[in-house]
Amino acid sequence: MINTTFKKHPFKWEIFEMAIRLLHLSDLHLGYSNPNLRLESADFTKAFGEAVRYALEPSNDVQIILICGDLFHTYAPPPDLAGFARTHLKSLTDSGRLVVLIPGTHDGFGYPGCVYKRESLPGIHIITQPAFTEPLRIDHQDQQLFFYGMAYDSVRTRNPFAGLKRCSAEGIHIALLHGSIEGNPEWKIRKQDLPISLERLKDSGMDYVAMGHYHNFAEYDANGVKVVYPGTLQGMKFGENGPRYMAVVDFHGSRPQVQKIPVKARIIGEANLDLQQYPFESEDQLVDHIQNKHMNTQILRIRLKGVAGQLFDLDKIAGSLRALFSYIEIIDESQIYDSSFLDSLKEERTIRGNFVREMLRRFQVAPSDKTRALIQEALKLTLIKFQNKQE
Repeated sequence: MINTTFKKHPFKWEIFEMAIRLLHLSDLHLGYSNPNLRLESADFTKAFGEAVRYALEPSNDVQIILICGDLFHTYAPPPDLAGFARTHLKSLTDSGRLVVLIPGTHDGFGYPGCVYKRESLPGIHIITQPAFTEPLRIDHQDQQLFFYGMAYDSVRTRNPFAGLKRCSAEGIHIALLHGSIEGNPEWKIRKQDLPISLERLKDSGMDYVAMGHYHNFAEYDANGVKVVYPGTLQGMKFGENGPRYMAVVDFHGSRPQVQKIPVKARIIGEANLDLQQYPFESEDQLVDHIQNKHMNTQILRIRLKGVAGQLFDLDKIAGSLRALFSYIEIIDESQIYDSSFLDSLKEERTIRGNFVREMLRRFQVAPSDKTRALIQEALKLTLIKFQNKQE
């Protein structure tokens, strides 16, 4: 068992009972970018920098930082990115704060040339054994802290949770895992995702289980064992929607209390817009609605639903919104087959009317939903062309 004496720090606690505060991070994915959504690697380094500044601010009273996997998006980040992380982590340890880190799946320790094998990160406690063994023990202000962790490897690890068992009745016991809670719909769980049940965590005797791997904030109670995913500090794709958070955990004795601390990030959002509920009379009205409803979102996907009372030129709408959002995507899943708008067009004795009548005939005899969807899409696009020519 490793014994480490934690450095003294200048923090002053205002409560009589001994208190410990830790900052729980995971899935920082330094080096990631998504050009399709106009997300740059700078968005992720900026978010990590904000978390470090939060931890260094004396008034926030953070003493311990946990990083539960995927600090980097790749096991072999470029030297400048590794240097960026080293500098920020060193600022934490130089200030007397404790940093405990486990590798994840993207920066897994099993990869040849893994960053944690070739880079020096002085002062950081990096847990690299492939299964739970004896915990890292740190004595701090007459309190014993125990950290249980592993660098999971689907090839080398055998019976990974055999050692995940509280080793002492005294002290605060914290597990660090990068894996998948069984039953969570966010991921299709694979062997390399380290599946684990809440039942197994309940039996571990931990006071707090610091998780990584899922990208949205989630909190579970495994019969008194607090289990938390902080999620990404910057959403990476659709599905990682809404505000991003850090998890700040206060221990008064061994009882953890979790706070969600918002992080400045480019917010990703998705929404359905029912055109029956909102019968817009013009494209400008639709643009104004989207702008007002999603003014705090930077990356947005809108799905148009329901029966459309008229046709909208999605290219024009998206063009009007591009100056307001980093990225905007509008998907038209509305249907016009039963609309009064189409009923009026099919009565016309014009080329447009003939076209509408023919497409409706084909729609009625279409052999499948897929074919009907294609006919309806062709109908919409062609009618928009008619509409633009009239304008």
